[in-house]
Amino acid sequence: MGISARRASQPLQQARIAAQARALDYAAAIVDKPLDDPDLGTIPRQQAAIRALELLYPQVTAHLDMTLPDEPEQLGAMGWQDMQAMASRLLEPQ
Repeated sequence: MGISARRASQPLQQARIAAQARALDYAAAIVDKPLDDPDLGTIPRQQAAIRALELLYPQVTAHLDMTLPDEPEQLGAMGWQDMQAMASRLLEPQ
């Protein structure tokens, strides 16, 4: 949490501690309350469910840039070692 004898706590750290203490309340506010609200219509309830899922299970994406041979024949002629070398270049720090 970053709180020690050498470092004083910060407001953000205190807020995280408070959020941990009220984790059940947060879960109810995100999931239970919108789904159980009798005044909420079908569409808003569905939207709330989708937003909760997006929050709880965010999509992860990756973007890779890779240079391939220009000609299909060159690509088809690549052997396993060529492909391994190309893949290893993706792991090099940019």
